[in-house]
Amino acid sequence: MSNSINSSKKISWENLISKFSGLGGIVENVNFYFGDYGNGLACDNPDKPIYIYIPEEFLIRYEDVEVNNQNLEIKKGFYSNEIVEWFNLYQKNFSWGRGTLKSLDYNEKSFKEMPNDLKNFLYKAGLLDFKLRHKGSWNDVLKRRYFESRAICYKRKKNLIFPILELLNHKSDSKYTYQHNEKGIYLSGDFHDEILVNYGLNSPISRFIGQGFASDEEFAFSIKLTYKIDNRMKIIIRRPLNLHSYKINEKYKVDKIVIHDDINTFIIPSMWLACKANNNLPKIAIQELINGYDELKNSINPLQFFDYVLNYNLFYYSKLLKYIESPNSEFNEEFRLAINKQINLLLYSR
Repeated sequence: MSNSINSSKKISWENLISKFSGLGGIVENVNFYFGDYGNGLACDNPDKPIYIYIPEEFLIRYEDVEVNNQNLEIKKGFYSNEIVEWFNLYQKNFSWGRGTLKSLDYNEKSFKEMPNDLKNFLYKAGLLDFKLRHKGSWNDVLKRRYFESRAICYKRKKNLIFPILELLNHKSDSKYTYQHNEKGIYLSGDFHDEILVNYGLNSPISRFIGQGFASDEEFAFSIKLTYKIDNRMKIIIRRPLNLHSYKINEKYKVDKIVIHDDINTFIIPSMWLACKANNNLPKIAIQELINGYDELKNSINPLQFFDYVLNYNLFYYSKLLKYIESPNSEFNEEFRLAINKQINLLLYSR
């Protein structure tokens, strides 16, 4: 039986998954779902576990797709004809063409239309670089934002999309996340209704800027700032988040301080400020970090420094709220919600 698909036609979820199974994928006890979080996936029978397996042949690279007549499609010549046809049909009916393009376009236009003073306020804090975010044609922007907000790292490769799994929505306290093996990526578990996974460590403000929605998160990090110890020494906190340096479970891992060429400048690549599960951990982390450097240990009190950075962040986000009091829009409401979630999380550390 042929797996050939006409990607210009509509197809039901059941037929799409049947074709996917014929190409080596597995989707068991899972259906397409539209709920509180928009497009997503849900289990058919809560008495049975779900299982999704995406072979690495379906690993789609950023550079291998293009926006063509408002459709997201694989360029010819990079994958088998069957995978190209299936992926294009999937995108048209269940992802890009089923609300994703519209949502991305709305969010990015809302960012683009921000007043310049607000853009500068976000840029100086290290939260958003509009020149990089909106570089290239508008199709380039939307394609890049699609990948950046949904990409999964696999075998140390980034900017990769795994179809079907990218439909799953996020919940920070979900115990489920994607699993890898040598042949692909998979998810299994017991769910009662919508299948929600944890996208990974993030803060409420970074989640909104990166993925377009406000969410309760477990952690918060400092914005970019400079702390002058005296006329000669200073500490620079470089960016709000470094996903690869923070590994927080029963044991935590934080960035090491970088000593600049000017030996009086100490750079903290990113600084952990709040942990919902244990509000003492960020304070312990900064104490250990600073006490590891004699020049700093003898110059500042780690807890006083922590309190300064925390209060600076609270002041910043309070001011940011005032920037977006108007006009009233769905985007601004979600933005304000994300800021309030960030503030509430930071207050855990007081």
